[in-house]
Amino acid sequence: MKEIKGFPGYFITEDGKVFSYRKKSPVEKDKIDYTKPPKELKPFSDGCGYSKIKLYKNGKGYTLKIHRLVAQEYIQNPKNLPCVNHKNKIRNDNRVENLEWCNQQYNNEYSMAKYFLIETPEGKIITVYNLNKFAKENNFTIGGSFSTGKAKSKGYRVIKK
Repeated sequence: MKEIKGFPGYFITEDGKVFSYRKKSPVEKDKIDYTKPPKELKPFSDGCGYSKIKLYKNGKGYTLKIHRLVAQEYIQNPKNLPCVNHKNKIRNDNRVENLEWCNQQYNNEYSMAKYFLIETPEGKIITVYNLNKFAKENNFTIGGSFSTGKAKSKGYRVIKK
């Protein structure tokens, strides 16, 4: 468990559980008591599938995404990348091994990626995870009938999506 930077008395585990040593009393709202066991805080969903938590500092509440907190505390970010990606695309799976720092473009491409089996003009079957990116890299455009497997484009054909 690591203390969350900037939020004394709050700790986070490698799997995204958040604990508090802070007192709940309004009079002692910023007091921290390490003599008692910490209380596990219950996360909530932001409506888009991400888990969030509300932390307090100096009497003010801050709503934070748990995957970002895990990444900030447990994953090095030497390139100072701005985004955190969920490798398995499950937005509330906040285990450190499921997270990675990335840039906005990678995060967008990864989130929109789908699994396609494509037959190449040479007859080989390949796996494609981002059809738009694949088409751009191979200098062809895709239409609705291509992605459904009903048409070919420059000899490429979708077999399974």
